[in-house]
Amino acid sequence: MLDGQVTKMIAFFLKNAKRFSLLTIVGFACMGAVGALSLHKLKAEYSMRQFLPPHHPLMEIDDKVKARFQLPEIEPFFALVTLGDHLPGTWLEDERITKLQSLTEGLKNQDGVTKAISLGNVEGATNTKEGLTVGKLLELTPPDQWSKRVLGDPLLTPNLITEDGRTAVVAVWIKEGTSAQVNEAAQIETRKRLTEAFPGATIRLGGVPAVQTEMSNVLGRELGNFLLLSLVASLITLLAFFRTASSVVVPLILIVLANLICLGFMAIAEIPFSVLNSTLPVLVSLTVVSMCSHTMMRFASDWQLAKRSHANPNPLRVLLHSYAGLLGPNTLTAVTTAIGFFAISIADIPLIRQYGYTVGISIFICWFVVMGALFPLLALFPVPEARDWTNQRARWAVWVTTYCKPVLAATAVFCGFMLWMGTGLNWSAQLFNDLPAGYEARTTTEFVDKKLGGMIPFDVVIEKNEDYAWNDPVALHKLDAFAKKMRAHEFVGSVMGPQDLLRAAGRVQGRDLASSRAEAAEYAFLYSMGENDVFKSFVTVDGKAARLNLRLHDIPADKMKNFVAEVKAEAEGIFPGFTVTPAAMATTVHELNNELCFELIYGFWQALLAISIVLCCVFRSVRWTIAAALPNLVPVIVLLGALSIFGTPVKPGIALIFSIALGISFDNTVYLLGRLRLLRDRSKHGDINVMKAWYQEGNLCLFSSIALAAGFMVFLASFFALNQQFGFYMVVAITGGLLGDLIVLPAMLAAFPWMVKDKSAGVAGVVIELNKPAEESSEDRLAA
Repeated sequence: MLDGQVTKMIAFFLKNAKRFSLLTIVGFACMGAVGALSLHKLKAEYSMRQFLPPHHPLMEIDDKVKARFQLPEIEPFFALVTLGDHLPGTWLEDERITKLQSLTEGLKNQDGVTKAISLGNVEGATNTKEGLTVGKLLELTPPDQWSKRVLGDPLLTPNLITEDGRTAVVAVWIKEGTSAQVNEAAQIETRKRLTEAFPGATIRLGGVPAVQTEMSNVLGRELGNFLLLSLVASLITLLAFFRTASSVVVPLILIVLANLICLGFMAIAEIPFSVLNSTLPVLVSLTVVSMCSHTMMRFASDWQLAKRSHANPNPLRVLLHSYAGLLGPNTLTAVTTAIGFFAISIADIPLIRQYGYTVGISIFICWFVVMGALFPLLALFPVPEARDWTNQRARWAVWVTTYCKPVLAATAVFCGFMLWMGTGLNWSAQLFNDLPAGYEARTTTEFVDKKLGGMIPFDVVIEKNEDYAWNDPVALHKLDAFAKKMRAHEFVGSVMGPQDLLRAAGRVQGRDLASSRAEAAEYAFLYSMGENDVFKSFVTVDGKAARLNLRLHDIPADKMKNFVAEVKAEAEGIFPGFTVTPAAMATTVHELNNELCFELIYGFWQALLAISIVLCCVFRSVRWTIAAALPNLVPVIVLLGALSIFGTPVKPGIALIFSIALGISFDNTVYLLGRLRLLRDRSKHGDINVMKAWYQEGNLCLFSSIALAAGFMVFLASFFALNQQFGFYMVVAITGGLLGDLIVLPAMLAAFPWMVKDKSAGVAGVVIELNKPAEESSEDRLAA
């Protein structure tokens, strides 16, 4: 009764298939139109804090230090103004300083700007006829003494001017919570004013806000490039697989639809584009091409078999048969791939968490688009025609299963070598070497790092539970000696501390660093009389804690970690009875990134466990699940070894590949084991024929993986080194996945057939099937 109703429903559907197909396509077109109309809401965003866990103890320490010393939450952006070759002299000339002062004061009135500092308005102490005075330093100092006063002061050089006096710095602070548009507008206005005031000078913007603005703009261009390149890569792949125009047009339509719907989802959900999310168009295109090509090649193969078996076969029936046969595997591959991305979304990193769930949801959108729109498109278009080479059967499967034990031994040796190599991962990443080469943000950053006192802030907070402990001359002289030693270190670009401010105030009176508590208190009070009390940013109001600010060069992570530990230990030795607390970027970014990388690399077990649970429910067999999981450890091992062999510094954007690659590598496993189960179910005795399964399905998996690898090579055209490395190592992971699925898995099942055979089936039956010629019947292939 039920079978009859199903048959009637199928007959009704096939009779009205074209009408249903048109309605379905119109529905998907409407969803694509909604996505296209939402694209204007998409925003690009680049922020250093996106890579950091907001609630980590190191971040909390850093926030407390900023609060205690009243430091701004947001780093300033810097405008570097370099005199051109045709402009003689230095910045320490009356006319130039006057212009610089007027311009800097004007910048403070911009929307969203809290303050601006340059040599023109920096405050300092000097001795005048009226006595000791605090005010704009160069207004209070005679012009003929500017060079000596400025270039010899570690507070000013190299922080506000280079040692040669040819480049001046204008630092501009943006109000916390200011929108990206206001931030960018302030930078544009600053550049415009400096260009007008100093014609012939070179203006460059740097600092974290400037880097974020330029990288956001680059991300916008990156998105456009990836959309175009992913379409080109998909077109080339499809032309390689299919010989008719309609066979190429159908997947391209679905690629456009899936991208529009996914981007529309991001826009509606207000998910910004980041350096990671910019990869979404490529991932969407690859997912659609993989599902489409697998389904269409199966349909083309089944159609040829149907024509040989029947005089006038119905293409819709063949399509329905092929579609139904791959509905389960296509769904399962979407699930396993999405799990790989969802596994990284549990990280306590805003950027990676956002990337994980965005792409994971997008994978299901791709599945929905392909499963929902591919059938009606194939029903309306001619039957796909695959190129002859795609119909070649995997004859290499005969060799792999015949020599299964030597194959397993060889791959075990190879994997053991790669695993051993993987123990030597490179943990020496740098912060700013991922910025696009040749762009202003990178060149300015490198200039600041080399010529203007270093790029990475490192605060050493030294505290004693005693009021006004830092009025003690002994402690100040110890701090001064410690600072001088740090200035001589190769990793340090500049050092500033309260002792420098006190010495500057003392020298204008013919003295040096305070020699008594009274002098120290007098100098500190002097700074409080200024418009901006700079002393409070180095010593707390109660005088218990002092902050020594070092700016380090962009050194590798392992050296940074060792240096921070050495400085802390040395400070504790110099100041017994004091508490030493390291803080700022030097103590947070590298340390947290390495923690995250370790978690992502060795935490892929979470993704493996989740995928295994899904497969166990589908296969209803623990042994089948184990058989599926073991070969998919190969791409992880290959990745570990490759990272070590090529010496690539490990960063979060690279470490997340492990879970992603694991999810993608299970795609072929699902198709291959699905074919094996089909052959088992169609066998009269439930025999397992590994050779035949891989003979039939192996090349399809090989071809789709090659197409996938070619698609990931699009990332090599990225502006960002991070995305380039992502693409390269995804290709490495796909290659490792092919080794696991096409070599290790069949060899393992041939050597240990008990892993997948039914308990009721005899071992002899399995062995006989394994060694029989792997010829397939038309009935087998059409049913598949």
